[in-house]
Amino acid sequence: MKGFQEERKYVRFKAPFCVDCKHPENQQNLSGAIKDISMSGACVLIDFDKDLPADKPILLSLIVPDITLNINAKVIWQKKVAEKNKVGVVFSNLPDHFKTDIYNSIFKYHRDVITSKWWDF
Repeated sequence: MKGFQEERKYVRFKAPFCVDCKHPENQQNLSGAIKDISMSGACVLIDFDKDLPADKPILLSLIVPDITLNINAKVIWQKKVAEKNKVGVVFSNLPDHFKTDIYNSIFKYHRDVITSKWWDF
């Protein structure tokens, strides 16, 4: 892609964890899955075919097998994929212990993802 500039600051890991969130306007429960995740954000596939407002914060419940992390996030881009919405989110003030929990869960359940990214660190 001509003129494309990579703006990601952190390595992204493909870790298919489940995620739930509430639509910020109507409080509808939405389910989905993480496509990839980093320390600063994630790409989420949500079972919802309408746009989420980009100007309102959302609460994501990231469900890793051992714990559920409630993470504040903001939508930065969206794309329709069939009857789902592919959403890029940036985390808001993610505590360091959440970052550790996410990394440890990836290491425990998707270790091959970390070892394949070894040279990117």
